[in-house]
Amino acid sequence: MISIFYYFSRVFTQSDDTEIDPLYVATFLNSQLGRLQSERLRTGGVQQNITIPSIKSIKIVLPPIERQRKIAKSVIEARKLKEKAKQLYYKAKEDIVKLVE
Repeated sequence: MISIFYYFSRVFTQSDDTEIDPLYVATFLNSQLGRLQSERLRTGGVQQNITIPSIKSIKIVLPPIERQRKIAKSVIEARKLKEKAKQLYYKAKEDIVKLVE
């Protein structure tokens, strides 16, 4: 994700004053719609690549900036919750092991 987003952000040009939230774009590129497009554009055998002209052809749904920020905020919150759940899960496993000892 990081490399495709890096190249995408360096290649992407705007023809108007539309604001773009980088986390929203990264989230979109990793969504089902973004992945389907990138899979279709890959070239090569063992090590697949996406060319810059191909990156330019990726279609990104751009809602108003406030909606983009809301989506990005939700992604950040979901990541925090996922990490918290992971910590709770490992704590529960440790507690079970302590019960058996």
